[in-house]
Amino acid sequence: MSMQPRSRLSKRFGDTFRREHNRAEVFKVAKRMIARIGDNCVRNNAGNLALSASEQHAAWKEQYESLLNEEFPWDRENLDVGQPREDPLPHIEREWVKVAIHKMKCGKATGPSGITISAEMLKASGDTGLDLIAAV
Repeated sequence: MSMQPRSRLSKRFGDTFRREHNRAEVFKVAKRMIARIGDNCVRNNAGNLALSASEQHAAWKEQYESLLNEEFPWDRENLDVGQPREDPLPHIEREWVKVAIHKMKCGKATGPSGITISAEMLKASGDTGLDLIAAV
């Protein structure tokens, strides 16, 4: 009975691993296998491992379709509506704003809020901008 190519490779891999001095070779082979196949382990909804790119694509599609189409029961009439705050908002210190602006990373997108103030703009505004932001 002749061995199939995959079983020969598995046998060779096992034989190589058993020899102490060839363990480094095993890790090289494993690294090449990951580079060739990819290390993206994706399972479909049935729990089977998707190995090819088309199977992975189909598995991700299944997953997102099930996530986006799932309905959760909730009662709109009995939702707890929070009451507005009556106490004053806490004071924001100028130094807190300064530290926050300093920590902001430049070159990032402004975000979905529609406010087009970027980190670069805040940092360039200096003390005047710092005072205006702290006063808000």
